[in-house]
Amino acid sequence: MEARDGRGGAVGGAPGVGPCSVADGCVTQPSEHDARERLGEARALAQDGDDGHLGGLAASCIDLASLLGGRDPAEAEALYREALPLWQFLDARHPGEFLGDVARTRADLAFLLMGRDPAEARVLFREVLSDLRPLAAGDPAEFLPCLARACDNLAALLQWDGLAGEAEALSREALSAWRDLAASDPAEFLPCLARSCDSRAFFLKGLDRVGEAEDLLRESISAWRDLAAGDPGEFLPRLADSCGHLASLLEDAGDLAGAEAPHRESIFAWEALASSDPGAALPGLADSRTDLAELLWTLDRVGEAEGLLRGAVSAWRELGASDPGGFLPGLAGSCNNLAVFLEGVGRRADAEAPMREALSLWRDLAAGDPGEFLPELARACSNMALLLERDRSWEAEALYREALSTYEALARADPGREDYRRRAGQARARLERMADPSA
Repeated sequence: MEARDGRGGAVGGAPGVGPCSVADGCVTQPSEHDARERLGEARALAQDGDDGHLGGLAASCIDLASLLGGRDPAEAEALYREALPLWQFLDARHPGEFLGDVARTRADLAFLLMGRDPAEARVLFREVLSDLRPLAAGDPAEFLPCLARACDNLAALLQWDGLAGEAEALSREALSAWRDLAASDPAEFLPCLARSCDSRAFFLKGLDRVGEAEDLLRESISAWRDLAAGDPGEFLPRLADSCGHLASLLEDAGDLAGAEAPHRESIFAWEALASSDPGAALPGLADSRTDLAELLWTLDRVGEAEGLLRGAVSAWRELGASDPGGFLPGLAGSCNNLAVFLEGVGRRADAEAPMREALSLWRDLAAGDPGEFLPELARACSNMALLLERDRSWEAEALYREALSTYEALARADPGREDYRRRAGQARARLERMADPSA
């Protein structure tokens, strides 16, 4: 499931979607400099113990913490921990008046701790739900968005812990809340509903509830379409991703013919975005073309598949020309995909050029960053050797030896990687077979 912060943003930076606004009285945040100045002033004022000044200090802590969360989580955590007891003190003095502030601050702190201390995050989210459920029942416009986000986030934590039953119930509660909110204010909450559909679909797919997952993905796709019509730059990437997820779900379920349409819609969305923002769209476009090519190859539509794979190579080549360090790995992988396809359809001679380009690119990349790219270089050596083994055995032998020595070095450096030892054994076996074809 996709976790969200207190303002609705997705953990991991979901492409194309910013924070999901909520009706919680939030205003445009100050700069960090201004926020620090206000915090200093608020701390000085709060020395008198006045309730208004204490509330101002808590609010100033949260303003600065929200600015620092992604960049300095330790300081943000300290600020949330400073604010929380202030709200609790005020709520004890004025029962119920500050409970929403207590719950929101707990939710923000819990979100910050999800990756660093999931056990405490779970405890905090449970307290948030206990506080917010009665509040949301009385004032859904004010408190239902925060409740829905807390349900989504706790569901994600429980899913990671393998507690599928409780996670499923929380996911269902969140989805119901987002549907109610989106029905009353689609401009504000339709993105949150679409994200929740995507997250729950992914979860249900893991539970083998494929039909329900498909329905949710179709609901999210419909929402992303509506949103992209108004703001294509913001929402076309999410539409493309959800279409890709639906296509993958249908393929896994054996509906290959049904998977083609969402694959094509994903490509169309990336192409539409590429006309205005190629740097943001071309990687997704290349991947979507590759995904559809694999499907069409399975359906024996070889000509269409080849065109899509060559289109993917072109997209990565365009990106690599402007940013070699960032996109050459994508170009290398795409060249390899094209070569594997051409060899697979019996065109070994045509496969050689893209395979050599992939090998050359991985060699250059490994020279600059061996820790990152040596495994890919070794794999490319093996692939190239396999292609050349029949007609140019001397060159194939040299490549197998390079692959063998590289995998052995990788296995020594990382003894836990069984795949390195296995691939070294495969390269050694190929060399032994070449040395004694009768064996």
